[in-house]
Amino acid sequence: MVLRALQSTLELLPFPAMVFDGESKLKLSNSLASALLLDAQSEAHPRIARALQLGCDGPWTATPLADSGLPGPCLMIAPAAIPTAEHRIKAAAVRWRLSRRQREVLELLAKGCSNKEIALSLGCAVSTVEIHVSAVLQKTGMGRRAQLIALLAGG
Repeated sequence: MVLRALQSTLELLPFPAMVFDGESKLKLSNSLASALLLDAQSEAHPRIARALQLGCDGPWTATPLADSGLPGPCLMIAPAAIPTAEHRIKAAAVRWRLSRRQREVLELLAKGCSNKEIALSLGCAVSTVEIHVSAVLQKTGMGRRAQLIALLAGG
């Protein structure tokens, strides 16, 4: 129950955040941090490892969650990291457990594409796009695509 509460709290943060245990194993991360870790070209993982060793490195800051003087749980945050639209979309795909195709639709929705434009871009029928858009809206809990686009834009 505590872990679920902590996970929910991490999701509310507007920057990448992770919790490591006393053995430097990743225990929790918010969607923005997960998106960074999933990004094959990201240098986030080496920075995190180094920050754990040094206490701080670049934008990542390590904060001990226990005051025992012994190695313990640690919160890693990157408050200076401003997530790009691409990272917000990756984070959303992770958080909402979107399929690969749903993520592709989400990326095009975020660009303001119509269903017809999405269908042309993905090489599928408009009715198929409508199914994917409905599934994405259902998973996100959004009633309208405009709400979803505003959320992805950081608004």
